[in-house]
Amino acid sequence: MNTNRLKLAIVLTGYYYKYLELYKIILRETKLYDNIDFELFISSHKEKSDVSESVLHFLENNNWNIIFSPNEGWDWGCHSEFVNYYFKVGKALPDYFLFLHDDLKIIKNGFIAAFIKKSKKGYSVIGNSLPFSFIEDYSAEFPEETYILNRYGFSTTSKKIKPVRGSAFFIDSRLVEQSLKKLPYQKKGAIELANRSLRMFASIIANDFPEFKTGYLSNEHLKSEFIIEEMRGSEQNRMFFLKRKILSFRKKVKFFGEDTLIAVKILKRQKQVAKKGKVKINISSKTPLSGFLNYDVSDKKFSDIIHLDKELDYLLKHNKISEIRIAENTGIRKNSIIEEIIGNKEFFNDSFDLIIEGDCPIHLTKSSGVRIYKDYYLRFGQLIPSKRTLLKVSK
Repeated sequence: MNTNRLKLAIVLTGYYYKYLELYKIILRETKLYDNIDFELFISSHKEKSDVSESVLHFLENNNWNIIFSPNEGWDWGCHSEFVNYYFKVGKALPDYFLFLHDDLKIIKNGFIAAFIKKSKKGYSVIGNSLPFSFIEDYSAEFPEETYILNRYGFSTTSKKIKPVRGSAFFIDSRLVEQSLKKLPYQKKGAIELANRSLRMFASIIANDFPEFKTGYLSNEHLKSEFIIEEMRGSEQNRMFFLKRKILSFRKKVKFFGEDTLIAVKILKRQKQVAKKGKVKINISSKTPLSGFLNYDVSDKKFSDIIHLDKELDYLLKHNKISEIRIAENTGIRKNSIIEEIIGNKEFFNDSFDLIIEGDCPIHLTKSSGVRIYKDYYLRFGQLIPSKRTLLKVSK
C-alpha cells in the first residue's frame, strides 16, 4: 500500500433519504482527490422496504454500502452501531471517518480538503459548525451523565468539554474504538434526551484522549462555507435561537414541578439554584426525563439505573441525590418503592425531595423526618388538574 495515500470512510445516517442530489455531490467530491481511497457507507435506521426504489437503485449502483440496524439512539446510535459493525466484520481502519446526516445540504465542494487541512493543524475531532454551547463543568452540570459514564468505566475528571454536532463531524480513526464503539448512547425517550449522547461523546474525548484536540470548520452555528445542517429533517427556523435562549434561562432555575404549565397551589416554590453534582431520579414507565437518571419499571431500554434498590442505596448513602420523582404510571410498584425509600432514611446523610404523582400513601405522613406538601398541576394537553405530593425527606 502506498503510504502517501489516505483512506477515508464517509458514513451517512440513513433516515430521510430525501436528497438524491446529496449522494451525487458526495460522489463528485470523491473525484477531486487522487491520493485518497474512499469507502462509502450508509448506517440506516430506516428499513430497506421503506427506502424509495429509485434512491436504493442509485446507491447500490454507485458503491454505497448500506448497513441496516435497529432504529435506536438517533444519530449517535447510528454512528456507534456503524463503528461496532466495522470492527465486527474485521475491516482495516481508515485514517479518518466522516460522519454526516442525510438531511444536510452541501453548498460547495472541497469540504474533505478543509477537514484534512484542519486535522493537519492538530485537530482530531472536527465539527462542521459550532455547537450551541460549550460546557465548563460537565460533572456538576450533568451529574446523571457522569454517573452513567463512570459505570461504563470512563473517567470524568475533565471539567470542560467541547461537543460536536452529530450531523457533520470528522474524526481520527485512532479515537473511534474507545469512544464511538463503546459510547453508552441514549436509546429511547423524548428527543431532548438525544443530546445526552453528544455530550457523553465529548466527555469521553476530553477525558480519555486529552492530547487530541477538538475543533470546528466554522465559527457559526449549523453551517460552514461547505455544509448547511438541518434540524432533524427541517430547515433552520428563525425562531429556533430565540427558543433556545428562553429554555436556557429556564434550565438555570429549578422549580418544584418544573414541568408544570399551571400550578393551582404554589407551595414554597421560590427560585432555587439546582444542587450541582447531585442527581435527580425519575421512576416511571416509558417516560424518561431529560436531566434525570431514569428507571423504567416496564422496559429496561428506557432505564439508566439497572438495579434500583442497590443503586438508590449507594446514591443516598453517598449524598448524591437531590430529588426522586415517582410517576403515577409506575402501577402497583409505586407504594412499595416509596415505602422502601422512606424506610431506609436512617442511612441518609442529607435531605432530598421526593415527588409523588397521584395518590400518596397516608401512613407516610406519620414518618419522622418527612414534611409533606400537596400540589395540583396541569401539563400541556391536559384538561383536568392532577394531584402531586412533595415530601421533604431528611434523617
